[in-house]
Amino acid sequence: MKANVYGYSDLMLQELSPYLLDGTIDPKSMLKEDTVILKTIMDGQGYYDGIDIAPGDVIRLKVLKAADLPEEALRFEGPEDWYQEKEFTVSAVVSRSLGKNNNYIGDSNSTVGIIMTNQQMSDYFGIEGYDSIGISLTEGAEHDKAADKIRAFVDGTPNCLIKDYTLLIEQQENYLRQKMFFFYGIAVILLLISVFHILNSMQYLVTARKHEFGILRAMGITDAGFCKLLVKEGLCYGLCSGFFMTVLYGLVHKVLYYALQHVFLFLHANGNLPLLPMAGMIVLNMVICIAAMLWAGNEVLDGNITEEIAWR
Repeated sequence: MKANVYGYSDLMLQELSPYLLDGTIDPKSMLKEDTVILKTIMDGQGYYDGIDIAPGDVIRLKVLKAADLPEEALRFEGPEDWYQEKEFTVSAVVSRSLGKNNNYIGDSNSTVGIIMTNQQMSDYFGIEGYDSIGISLTEGAEHDKAADKIRAFVDGTPNCLIKDYTLLIEQQENYLRQKMFFFYGIAVILLLISVFHILNSMQYLVTARKHEFGILRAMGITDAGFCKLLVKEGLCYGLCSGFFMTVLYGLVHKVLYYALQHVFLFLHANGNLPLLPMAGMIVLNMVICIAAMLWAGNEVLDGNITEEIAWR
């Protein structure tokens, strides 16, 4: 299979960790044990098991002996003495490579790749003195002036390519911001609907039990004791609804995670449940239930005990 070959610095190798599928990424061990990382490919359903290569397997890599060979050498149409073969042990398998480059064998994220350290690239293939640098501007900096200064600085450097993604990033951030506002608006609307539904439900529960509450008041329960009773019931409703909300959210989260991986083909889908927001929603739900129960019970406290006992 045709494959792209990359030499990465230690920092770039560590940045591959979010895309690790199997094995371990350790630049020092790679250099000491002479191992490489295999960048595998994704199939049409988001799986990565199309190539049966795992950590510990040995792969054979065939490359050019020199960079000044004719063009047909790149198509492997030349004599055998134009090429050299090396064997490497795979230490890890990743789902993607960094520094996307379409100047090699197709899209770097849709082809197989062999990733090694810069030192290995230098020792085996004599390739050195290259790097990829990403620059992030500070807030308020003018990207066009910064790009002009960078171009002036690298003027005369052969094979140097500069790309300014500032406008593209701004457009993408605006697009994501609009999506966030839309979903936040939907969430607020659903929250208001839920609050009104809870208030209506609690009002119905209290109204249906006016006779029971009237007897309790006639037996001498204090207003504070009655409020404690309402708080306990509201807390019970909140805990039960929070439990079912968590179970339902977990099921929906699994379905969405599967869709991100195998339908939308995300390379780095996050399948972890956000514990802090979930805990916050459960606490908010309990507070709303308790407040709704107290608000509904206030009608009982303001009512006539005789009428409440006679309520059917």
